[in-house]
Amino acid sequence: MAYNHGQYGQPQHDIVSGEQYRYALTNFRIAHEKVESQRQQLEEQERQVAILKARIAVLEGGDDQGIQKPVNANQGGSSVDDFSIKQAASKLERLINRWAADLVRMPPAHPNDIRDAALVDLSGAPDTSDAPPVVVQNLLRHAMSEVISEGVVNVLIVTNSPEANEQLTRIHEHIFARE
Repeated sequence: MAYNHGQYGQPQHDIVSGEQYRYALTNFRIAHEKVESQRQQLEEQERQVAILKARIAVLEGGDDQGIQKPVNANQGGSSVDDFSIKQAASKLERLINRWAADLVRMPPAHPNDIRDAALVDLSGAPDTSDAPPVVVQNLLRHAMSEVISEGVVNVLIVTNSPEANEQLTRIHEHIFARE
């Protein structure tokens, strides 16, 4: 309470009606409740942000505390990063090359027939010249790459997760960049 000093130096008290006092007290209580409500909302938002950051860290290859793991420690997990994509694409490329080389090394049919089948699949027009093994191997690699890209990659299901769709797009771009 404020004090006024009267004419004779004695303190005088400001007088406020009971109604004004209750009104001020009620307004103070309402303001305090609103501030408390906003504080609780802010705390909840901070908890949600922490949960989201932890989830992002896991998706980016870290653990649930946001600590980055070594590259090999995450194999078999649900995280996909650029290195994993490149590694999987390289492995697929090696498998395709090995398959084509094995087919040329021990052909199940004459190399001209294999070449003609690959050319028909790729362009629709067979060739009548002799087929050197290198040409047959390259045609087989190209045909297998096209089968994989058209039969698998281009028909991947689009998910409702923007992160997963972004990863699928990066895989797709990386595979086609190798052709």
